Amino acid sequence: MRLFPTSVLGKGPLDERKKGDLDRFFTSLSPNPPGFEKGLDFYIFYIEGNKMPKMKTKKSAAKRYSFTGTGKVKYKKQNLRHILTKKSSKRKRKLRHAGILSSDNIQAIKKQLLPYG
Repeated sequence: MRLFPTSVLGKGPLDERKKGDLDRFFTSLSPNPPGFEKGLDFYIFYIEGNKMPKMKTKKSAAKRYSFTGTGKVKYKKQNLRHILTKKSSKRKRKLRHAGILSSDNIQAIKKQLLPYG
């Protein structure tokens, strides 16, 4: 069930003209539109049938991975947080750049962890 407040047609409260517009729209669909009821200050729509639920993005993955323009998955490389004195400058320099995930793992990331990109 979805509730739409009276201000769906613009800012501020829903005046009589806007209420009339909504009433005319829904009564033009059929005399008694299925799944529609008029509440006190709300227009209530009931969802009919079985709709697939939305997939949830894994927030931990969203913080770690991002997509390039061509659809590759990039990530920040590890080992650049602490104990840096014994690592060579060359190694630290190479770790600064983003890593690109191999093509084997891209489909799993896109489908399971980040379904909406």
